[in-house]
Amino acid sequence: MERSRRRAWTARVVNPFVPQAVRDARPEVVFRARVLVAVLIFNGLMFAATRTVGALTGHAWPLEHGLLNWLMIGTTVAVHLLCLSLFRRTGSFLLAGNVFVGWVYLLVTVVAVEASGPAVDRVLSWMLLVPLYGFLALGLRGGLAWTAAALATSGLLHALELPILADTHLRAWWDWTMLAVAVVIGLVVYENVVLRLLGLLETERRRFADAALHDPLTGLANRHAFDQALHRGLGEAHAAGAVLALVYLDLDRFKPVNDAHGHAAGDEVLRVVARRLESAFREVDLVARVGGDEFAVIVRPEGAPPTLAPRLENARALLASPVAWKGRELRVTASIGMAVYPDAATTAAGLLARADEAMYKAKRTGDKVAIAYGPGA
Repeated sequence: MERSRRRAWTARVVNPFVPQAVRDARPEVVFRARVLVAVLIFNGLMFAATRTVGALTGHAWPLEHGLLNWLMIGTTVAVHLLCLSLFRRTGSFLLAGNVFVGWVYLLVTVVAVEASGPAVDRVLSWMLLVPLYGFLALGLRGGLAWTAAALATSGLLHALELPILADTHLRAWWDWTMLAVAVVIGLVVYENVVLRLLGLLETERRRFADAALHDPLTGLANRHAFDQALHRGLGEAHAAGAVLALVYLDLDRFKPVNDAHGHAAGDEVLRVVARRLESAFREVDLVARVGGDEFAVIVRPEGAPPTLAPRLENARALLASPVAWKGRELRVTASIGMAVYPDAATTAAGLLARADEAMYKAKRTGDKVAIAYGPGA
């Protein structure tokens, strides 16, 4: 409970600065956005707090006393707010991240130059902030670019302070370089591990989402996905003043196949039927398995409903072709019914009922294909 409260508090602070377009993107993009915003907020607050406490207690660096210290605090807070605003308005990691890291880089460089003398080594350790924030705000490529800039600047400033490169100075330079390299390696590993984990999570999310909307045996849309698509299609057809056809199919002689050859043979028949139905209709039409041996297709006809009759006959002929199974030929046929919105019905339930009635009429009369015209009795 406590952890969930902390997460909710963090979300309330961070999410308002993340553009809606970014929040709707891939998980790794959302993660990067929240990291950038959190780093900006954290760094701005920490800098303002430490500098203010240092000024009030008299423990600030000599060069940071007085007006210069307050100018640094005010400018830094303003830059952080600017970066948050830029990201909120543009959604650009490149713009907001580089302005932020560039300011940190400039600030540390100016302080190092002002410190001069032996104090420069102490100030240069702050250069580690540049690659750290570069990786967190911009990712691998931006982090490496800012790392190179920070190493080059710190090396130059360190060398300019050394009239004679003594062993002690070499040791200080070597220690700082190794520390920087260790930080960079750790951040590169962190970046790759986090992105890989987020990629795996996204893959699993898509797999579960796909499983929730597809029949595991045939790969067709399942009843849940079909119901959603039908309601959505009816809404679109109503708004456009268009027609929408619902085709309902039931396999004949499927039970004898199961009884005589087993469920494995029946499963193979269902898989073949699914592929044949997909080939009989267009990609824009939705083919779904809505029951054990029942299938449905949502069709947007190009003209009047009778123009669909040849396509339905073609689908029936395809389904009547034998299915090869362990050297045998398994045969099923299909009874097909169709109802058209808005002539047959104007609701999803009504359209389903009329298509089901037409299918049973086809099964009863032996016509194999029946179309429901006009509203039902």
